[in-house]
Amino acid sequence: MSSTNKPRRTPLAHSDELLRTKLVPPRSHSALVVRERLFARLDQGLERKMVLIAAPPGFGKSTLVGEWAAARDETLGWVSLDTGDNDPIRFWRYVISACQTVDAALGKSTLAALRSAQQPSFESILTPFMNELTQFSSRLVLVLDDYHVITSSEIHQALTFLLDHLPSALHILFITRSEPPLPLARFRARNDLLDLAVADLRFSRDEVQTLFEQVLKLPISAESLARLEERTEGWAAGLRLLGLALEHNPAQSENLLATFAGRAPAKHILDYLVGEVFANQSESIQTFLLQTSFLNRLSGALCDAITNRNDSAQLLEQLTRANLFLIPLDAQWYRYHVLFAEAMQHLARQRLGDSELQLLFERAALWFESNGFLDQAIESLILAREFEHAAILIERLIEQRGRAEIYTLRRWIEQLPKDVLEHHPDLCFSLAMALFFTADRFLTTTVPRVEIPLQMAERFWRNEKNDAKLGEVQSLRSIMVLWQGESQRAFAYARESLELLSDDDVNWRGSSLICVGLEELFAGSIDSAQNHFIEARALCGAAQNIHGVLAALALSAEAHVWQGEFDQAAVLYEQVFADAVGGEAMLDDQSSAHLGVANVAYEQNDLEKAEQHATRALELSQPRSNEKIQVESSIILARIQHARGNSVQAQELLRALVGRIRLPLLLRQVQMWQARFAFYADDLDAVHRWYAALTQNDDVPRVQQEQEALLAARMHFAEGKPDAAIELIEPWRVDAQEHGRTRSEIETLCIKALAQSAQSKKGQAIKTLTRALTIAQPKNYRRSFIDEGKELQLLITDFRLQIEKPRALSNYVAELFAAFDKPSPPITAKSKIQNQKSEILVEPLSPQELRVLRLLASGLSNPEIARELVVSTNTIKTQLQSIYRKLNVAKREQAAELARQLKLI
Repeated sequence: MSSTNKPRRTPLAHSDELLRTKLVPPRSHSALVVRERLFARLDQGLERKMVLIAAPPGFGKSTLVGEWAAARDETLGWVSLDTGDNDPIRFWRYVISACQTVDAALGKSTLAALRSAQQPSFESILTPFMNELTQFSSRLVLVLDDYHVITSSEIHQALTFLLDHLPSALHILFITRSEPPLPLARFRARNDLLDLAVADLRFSRDEVQTLFEQVLKLPISAESLARLEERTEGWAAGLRLLGLALEHNPAQSENLLATFAGRAPAKHILDYLVGEVFANQSESIQTFLLQTSFLNRLSGALCDAITNRNDSAQLLEQLTRANLFLIPLDAQWYRYHVLFAEAMQHLARQRLGDSELQLLFERAALWFESNGFLDQAIESLILAREFEHAAILIERLIEQRGRAEIYTLRRWIEQLPKDVLEHHPDLCFSLAMALFFTADRFLTTTVPRVEIPLQMAERFWRNEKNDAKLGEVQSLRSIMVLWQGESQRAFAYARESLELLSDDDVNWRGSSLICVGLEELFAGSIDSAQNHFIEARALCGAAQNIHGVLAALALSAEAHVWQGEFDQAAVLYEQVFADAVGGEAMLDDQSSAHLGVANVAYEQNDLEKAEQHATRALELSQPRSNEKIQVESSIILARIQHARGNSVQAQELLRALVGRIRLPLLLRQVQMWQARFAFYADDLDAVHRWYAALTQNDDVPRVQQEQEALLAARMHFAEGKPDAAIELIEPWRVDAQEHGRTRSEIETLCIKALAQSAQSKKGQAIKTLTRALTIAQPKNYRRSFIDEGKELQLLITDFRLQIEKPRALSNYVAELFAAFDKPSPPITAKSKIQNQKSEILVEPLSPQELRVLRLLASGLSNPEIARELVVSTNTIKTQLQSIYRKLNVAKREQAAELARQLKLI
């Protein structure tokens, strides 16, 4: 990159949220071997999307990249990672901030989204940042140093998404001790990845000679050079340590070379050389090295505070000039080379003892706190076992920043002893939130685990008679049990919370109002539900709770759908999608909106649009394992298959769901639709079995009870019992009319008209049907009529012949009548393949199973597939067993061959 079009690096400012020195690449050092051959390889890496430098510690990975950037005048966005960055929110905040050191305008909205997110969808949050980068005119190289410390699967998955859609302006360079669990084989196959490994990083004989003779100014014989090259295998750290040992003790050069050229293990050699270098320092410097070895970052002021010196800044400069494995980060901050720090830490534990180390941690914590580095102060206090002080600082940090970095909060609070937590109810409540929102919320073990800290907070606040805080507890409980399918308990908790919460607690009041609105929606009281959703949306907006706003929007749209107000619903769904483009939407809200659009499209007989949105809803539900969205999306897809005449596929889709559903209410919903498809197939015995097995359950939403009653009425009608059918549905028709459930009213009127016709009351039947059609015409209802089948089509024939009607209604009925007989879309080549599959597959393959099958057919082993998909090998084994069962094969080769025949791959 030329200096003329390169953006200027933005100066780093102090922040108590991010440690800015983590964003600074190592400074160029004059006393180093220039490795032009590796610089050339890194130049080549800029032609790829990413570079992976993977080697054990001590091979000069970070130094190489820093020197290359300096030599090429390449501007880097740099993040030096540590274990604390396994909080995905913190990780991405560092990444965006690193890019902002190159251009301060980048990613501002994305950073704001990360600060406000509690249940983040990293895919949607990163999207606007990636869109910004597509417009970025310069090259941006992002370096992720020490990526091996990242173990969070959420980070790996989000990073894979970024790498799969990487804008051309961005190049990512990984520095790591081991290959990360990313789909590297895929990237290599696409020629998107350049690898630098141990074999590349080893010092050649010429480079070893240059290091000793030109950099360290130590003469070395050809024999010693050959022995060193063979023994060290070009290990940079070992060579540097040996050089330091020789520099401080030249009289022992032959002995040292002989020792190093022996056959002792590398770890022993490392310990020996570190010991030699350490022993050659003055006692004052030895003490300083031990006392400061546990610091991730060092400055003169910080080191003065923990060592009780007043010359640490000068000493740090002295150590840097002596090449004593101290790396300058900027004018004030330094860090030790990781190998040297680990060796010094080991010595410190031996020589200083636990009590001295604890005192050092306490001093560090006090300095961090007084200088505004709360995160580092908390980490140091936990190491010092000063848990009460740590708890106070965590509370202060929550007060300042909220609970955005929920993963880090959870890690900190979980390290606090129970006797400390009992006196800090806000931390107990924060831990409960963190446990719930970072867990699988459908698992039955989740709520009992969350209840432990939640009840600790509740006991404290109950003793204090703090009703407002108890309201927050009940509001959180309502959310928890609602995810578990216990709707009546959820609604009770929500109503109780509204009685306890203060009026100015807009966030929790908004959350509870959403739950109460959902109760009204389940009960079929649509107007009341709508009022609650509108109020909740306003409160969540005031609290800047974007998830609450979007949830209220999606549910408000669903209420409009129930009332037949499709245009109003479309406006609200579009608003959800618009916010998703802004990057702050959550996957659950996006998938709910897609599901709503699919429902409307299906009702209006736009099956292609319905399929697109239902499929998208299903895809978005996968990362968060949202079982409700998965089930309801699959039901719509099954209905679409049935509408196209593929009744076998429709039943197979539902059958595949049954074994995976954990929540009883969702299982009940699927079983009802299985019975309805059986009814369409004239299998009344199956419908009878379903009806006989129905049990009373207060948690079953009233709108679902209604659907079950209507299916039972259809069963009575089909059995020649029209009187029983009318008796069963009439109360539901009245209730639907009174509460504005337009769709339900139309459905009950259709069934009632059919039953009246079977009673030979043709005039009443036509009158009832007229009412249904008159309600349906302005909103373009279609499938509510078509799905009732030929009997209703015949009744509509009589209506067309016997009743005078307005032109608009006449045209609508003509179109509706034609839709009954409209053939399914022409069978394309793809459809033929699908039909061929249905004859062979016992049940369809899931999207994940298709991905596994494609990788299997490409020749990858189980561990390689697991690494590509960022899952465990055991998960892949389980998925392969499922694939073999569905394909009716026993071996990998058979599965791959059949997949090719069926064009699954």
